[in-house]
Order: sequence, then C-alpha cells, then structure tokens
Amino acid sequence: MKINTLIIVIIMSAINSMQSQETKIKSMLIASDAFADGENIPEDYACFSCRGKNFSPPLSWEKIDNAVSYALICEDPDVPNGPYIHWIVFNLPGTVTSLPANANIAAIGGMQGTNTQGDASYTGPCPPRKIHRYYFTVWALDSKLDLDSSVTVTPFKKALEGHVIAKGTFMGRFICK
Repeated sequence: MKINTLIIVIIMSAINSMQSQETKIKSMLIASDAFADGENIPEDYACFSCRGKNFSPPLSWEKIDNAVSYALICEDPDVPNGPYIHWIVFNLPGTVTSLPANANIAAIGGMQGTNTQGDASYTGPCPPRKIHRYYFTVWALDSKLDLDSSVTVTPFKKALEGHVIAKGTFMGRFICK
C-alpha cells in the first residue's frame, strides 16, 4: 500500500512540475506587414505554381527579455497526413525581432531546417483548390539549438523542449486560384 501511495505521489509531482513549466512560458505577439492575423496571404508569398514569387513573408515579434535566440516554423495542418512543414528557422540571434520579405536567414545569423518538400528553405503555400491555414509560430529560447540544416520537424520540436521562454502564433490563409 505504501509503495502505491509513493508511486502516486511521484507521478503527481511530475505532472505538477510539467504544468508549472508550461505556465512559465510567456505569450508573444507576432505580426506581418503583408497580412493580418487570420487574413489571406498575398500571392507573392505563395509557391511559383500558384503565381507566387515563393518569398517568405515579412514577420515581426515582440522582444523577449533574456532570449538568447528565436526559432520559428510555418506549418499547414490542412493537408492529408499533415501537417505540411513550409519553413523551419532556428538560432536567430536574440537581438533579431523581425524578418523582411524574402529573408536571407544566414545573413541574419540564423539557420534553416528541412521542410516537408526536403529543402532547407521557405516553401510558399500551394494548396489545391481549397483554402488552407498557415501557422507561423515563433519561440523565444534561453539558448541556441545544437542542430543543423538536416533537422526535420520532429527533432526540431524535441530540441525546443525545456528552452522556451515565450511563444506566439500568427495565422494566414491561402487558396491557389
């Protein structure tokens, strides 16, 4: 009986610790000069086959105190067997709080991971004739991530664990006409 009680206490302590860590993560504001949250993404930021230029959109986020680096992802949850990862960016310096359109991530001091298409770059929206949602999530981190450009979404998200100070999400919609 005492062993069962001890196991329950250990499990409850672990759950409380995880919940405590989650509540420490601050909310962060994200915006774009190209489109408002929940609005349509302009064609320039879409793939070439949707008449776009395949430019990454301009993004900005609030500066978070003590952030050593920022990471971001763009993902489309509306694809079968999704989500489809359009962009993985990490190790942006803690002083960087915005990206211009068609950002040169290496010149800014960051790195890009491998998206679903297999490229270490941005791939613009290119859905079939149905509107899709594109979530841009930015994380403020307490360290840089020990990753390289071959990283894909699962190990990327795993590497974030325990390092997130703040997080924010911004969503745009797109339909290929």
